[in-house]
Amino acid sequence: MEPGYFLFSGQLLRFTGNAVYISFIIAEVVALLNAYSYAKLGVRYQSAGGPVEFILKGFGDGVLSGGLNLLLWVSYVFALALYSKGFSFYAVTFLPPGSAQV
Repeated sequence: MEPGYFLFSGQLLRFTGNAVYISFIIAEVVALLNAYSYAKLGVRYQSAGGPVEFILKGFGDGVLSGGLNLLLWVSYVFALALYSKGFSFYAVTFLPPGSAQV
């Protein structure tokens, strides 16, 4: 079984059955609340800094905000690595058979 974008959803559905839809609804509500918070913060603190600017406004310019900023950047790197790994399995389908070593 090759890992891919929908692999986690398929495994989750296999283990939980029809209850998986409840988790998707909860995740959608959390995502909407997160988007609403970002929108309200973006209107209040208009800057090109994004989340880093929100951290600075909330915690000030200090060690804590610097540590959270580094943690944010590290999480971006890990997220990009996971996305790249997941989508690479789909990109391999466009290569001739036997040419990719996964």
